[in-house]
Order: sequence, then C-alpha cells, then structure tokens
Amino acid sequence: MERDGADQAAELAEVEQRVAVFVGPYGEPTQEAVAALVERATVVRNLGRYDEAVTGYQEAIKLGRTSLGSGHPVVVSPRYRMAYALQARGAVESALAEAEGALAEADRSLGRIHHETLMAAVTVISLLLQLERMQEHQDLLEGRLADIIEGLGFGHPLVRALAAHRASLALNRPDW
Repeated sequence: MERDGADQAAELAEVEQRVAVFVGPYGEPTQEAVAALVERATVVRNLGRYDEAVTGYQEAIKLGRTSLGSGHPVVVSPRYRMAYALQARGAVESALAEAEGALAEADRSLGRIHHETLMAAVTVISLLLQLERMQEHQDLLEGRLADIIEGLGFGHPLVRALAAHRASLALNRPDW
C-alpha cells in the first residue's frame, strides 16, 4: 500500500527528531546516532531524494567507522542501502562497487550468515543481474544461496524468489 505525502512527511519528521536526539551535541557518536542517520537516509531515499540519501549514507558510514569500526552491522547496512540509491540514480556500476565493498566488509567482520552479510550479498547478486554479468551473477548466487537459506529460512519470500530464479537459470542453461 502506498503512503500519501502526509504520512511520508510525518515519518520524516519523526526520524528527524531521533536524529536530533541521538546525533545532537552529546560528544562521542553512538550506535543509536549512526542508526538514526541510516534511517533518515533510507526515508529520503524512499521519497526519491537519491542525492540527499547518498550524502546521508556517506555521513552515517563516516561517523560509524570512526565510532564503531568498519565491520559493524550499522556501518555495513548503509553501504548496501546506498547501493540502491545509486542504482536509482542510474549509477549501477557505482552501486555494484559499493555493494561489493559492503559484502567484503561484512564477510570479514560478521560472517557469511549474519543478516547484514546476507542483504549485502543479495544486493550484489541483483546488481550483477541488472548489469547482465551473468557468469558472476550465477557464481555468486550458487555460492551464497545456501547461506541465504540458512540465515533467512526457506519460507522467507526473498529466499523463495532466489531459489526460483536459480532453478529457472538451471532449466534454461542445463550446462550450468
């Protein structure tokens, strides 16, 4: 269900209040502050304000790396989320580079079945498909599908969609 402009404005105002509380002049940035910045960037991305979203994600990443470290889940999340804003702007190659960076960071710090690692992997998989880099797409899908199933469970709609996609690739390309 689509939300109307008043609902979106109210959501943004609510997020801005959280940002003011957590990011305000309280000294050392916290996980809550970084999460609030990520949430704000996501809301503006969902409003179609992609340039503003990219800037917001970059701010969250910078603050998060300084206070929490590169591989923290709250720092990985804005990297793959920013990839969707870059993709929407038409910068698909840049989106892929950002998502691949998020995946590498998540693999190193969080492990293969952490939720943020799974989301970064799915982002890379979808961007490779969009760029029609089929061999890389198929290799990553094959290499990560078991992790995605383990982490999210087979009943998850994303898992079911990826499994169906993999099956269709196998049927259309029996040598795969």
